[in-house]
Amino acid sequence: MKHLLYLLFITTLVLVCSNVHSTDQGSLSVQVDGTTFHDFKGFFENGILTLYRGEDPTWNYDRKISFWHMPSDYDGKTVAYPDTKKTFQNGQMSYDKKDPKVNLNIVWLKKFEYTLEFGKEADYKIPVTITSSVTSPNKINIKGKLSVATAGIKMKDGIIDRSFDHLDSIKWLTKDWIKSNKAALVIQDKVETCFMEKVNKSKKKAKKPHRLVAACSFRFTDKTNQSHIAKIWLEKINNQWQVAKAIKEDQLFGAHPIKPPFRNKTPYIFKKISAVEFENTIYQPNGGYKHISEPGLWPCGGGQVGDQPGWCELSYKVYKTDKEYDCQYVTYIFNKNKKSKWIITQTLDSDQKYDPRKQLIKPREDRNIGFC
Repeated sequence: MKHLLYLLFITTLVLVCSNVHSTDQGSLSVQVDGTTFHDFKGFFENGILTLYRGEDPTWNYDRKISFWHMPSDYDGKTVAYPDTKKTFQNGQMSYDKKDPKVNLNIVWLKKFEYTLEFGKEADYKIPVTITSSVTSPNKINIKGKLSVATAGIKMKDGIIDRSFDHLDSIKWLTKDWIKSNKAALVIQDKVETCFMEKVNKSKKKAKKPHRLVAACSFRFTDKTNQSHIAKIWLEKINNQWQVAKAIKEDQLFGAHPIKPPFRNKTPYIFKKISAVEFENTIYQPNGGYKHISEPGLWPCGGGQVGDQPGWCELSYKVYKTDKEYDCQYVTYIFNKNKKSKWIITQTLDSDQKYDPRKQLIKPREDRNIGFC
């Protein structure tokens, strides 16, 4: 329900995957139930090697084949299944043909064998030579070589393609900026916050390209072993991702956006007001990023009909340790003052929830369920 509300009330489209991975086709041949294909692409991520046909393997694909449970030290190694030298193996294969009627049709393949020869990774691509056969429930034969992407990054000879729209590219550019602008000794691999947004245009400006912006932050340790965080806004200008501005460690992206990130009307204007209030009354007084996360799910609504109140609900993490945290919530309720300006008139803590349909405050029942 939270995700639905988020989509209804936020004006921007979060771009998680856009042409997720790009690869060289190589000489790979894939035969599925008697039909041969030569246009499969591939990517390797989180121990899963996936071959797919289409623009990207998340939304716009025709079919895909996945090899599961690859070792982490794959670079330059050969992986075979079955392997007579090993008494226990956990190899798996799946076949996924996208069916408009049911959206997805995933089949776990049986009676399969494969040999994967991984070359040396360079520029976030790795050559893989594949020999594989499956007899049940689909007949699949795969043979040949493919250059497989290991991240959503286009690079040649160490130079990144700044025109590519993917969060992996945004993360790489953020880390590169930190290396050049901060006295960073170690940059953490785990990202704090990272997102991309497509800024909506008015009807008068609809013919112009959408404006793309992104925000990303990483913690790092300096030469004196002190912990810091770098937070930067990026924007795609002249088809190239560029750093637009950096904000301070104790500031929030939502409170210091690149203007104009949202439509200048209700309920969209409530987000920045809420972010500023959260930054001033919760985030900064309680130690900022070291103790509290940037707000996560952020639905806002109301304020569009008559005297209807507006509202925003912010969820955030309060860290106990580096890995343990509590989910907390704060809800801001808006009303117009005598000058017809929207202001926060009531603040609800984690134990309370606002029902926008009935315009009532009620006890929260979904606290600490992980959506924060």
